[in-house]
Amino acid sequence: NKSNIIALVGGGSKPKFPKNKVIIWDDLQSKVISEVKFTSDVLAIRINTFHLFVICKNKVYVFNLSNFQNVDNSDTCDNPKGIFTISSNQEESIIAFPNVKKGSVTVKKYSTEPKECTFWAHSSGIGCLSLNRDGSLICTCSENGTLLRIFNAETGDVGYEFRRGKDKAEIYSLSFDYDSDFIACTSDRGTVHIFALTNSTPGDQNKEEENKDEEQTEGRKSKHVFQKIDKHEGFFGAISRLVTMPTGYMK
Repeated sequence: NKSNIIALVGGGSKPKFPKNKVIIWDDLQSKVISEVKFTSDVLAIRINTFHLFVICKNKVYVFNLSNFQNVDNSDTCDNPKGIFTISSNQEESIIAFPNVKKGSVTVKKYSTEPKECTFWAHSSGIGCLSLNRDGSLICTCSENGTLLRIFNAETGDVGYEFRRGKDKAEIYSLSFDYDSDFIACTSDRGTVHIFALTNSTPGDQNKEEENKDEEQTEGRKSKHVFQKIDKHEGFFGAISRLVTMPTGYMK
């Protein structure tokens, strides 16, 4: 899809625009058509066919793209990284972000029948989020960067769980493939992990991993359901680990 609308926020040591203001530029008219000012710095922006989403440290703002009117606001926990995800669904807006309660995630659907689902994902807090193409599945990662979980985005039921590794890492991104058969994970460890859905049955290995899970809260263990979600059945297993070049290696 093509668009002539561009959302801009000032950045760097000498920003052209204030960091707490969103500038809406119409490239067809070659001019600014709207400005929106916030009480805190803007950390991230997302746009789709219907809405403009602005992410600040403790709030997510939603604007109608046709007239730039504010249609919804949602509170979040401290979110200095601007963690937020949106599906590429062309029929409705489906978004997800950290909830006010640390470790929980909120999924919102904006359509003729708006829906909202909030569920617990990690005890150590949310490190990264990613919705699949149609917004039916969401992958979450803990702040520790060791544990990834996949949930049904509409019900919040956990379906799959797998480990990126045992050492703490900062997760840069999570990404489903087009058909949601694979998911990739990048981190500051200089690697890319790719996980694939298999027909295997998770056996005692997963129970053993559960017992070792550092994210178990007192009196509450990680939940493993492994139920069928849409067309997916089974569990994810690592099929590839790619080593990437250090930042700044190529000049």
